[in-house]
Amino acid sequence: MKRLSLSELKVKQAELNKKIEEAEDREKNLIGDYMQKITGECELEGIKKWIKEHTYDKNEAVENIEHDVKLHVPLNAQSNSALV
Repeated sequence: MKRLSLSELKVKQAELNKKIEEAEDREKNLIGDYMQKITGECELEGIKKWIKEHTYDKNEAVENIEHDVKLHVPLNAQSNSALV
């Protein structure tokens, strides 16, 4: 086995450091992509849930009000009270 000079060792070390850095970057990118996917899916589910809850509540409230008005206030009573 040939002995390497100090300058050759430094070159080899720089090459290895570059390969390590590239591997770490690839790993970070993979982890980042995965986390972004998970976070995006969670955010999307949260947004869908919020919209469903708030849209349902608003529609239900409108339906309940319309239902109550029809049941408890006859149409002729509404028009008479407006005249008084």
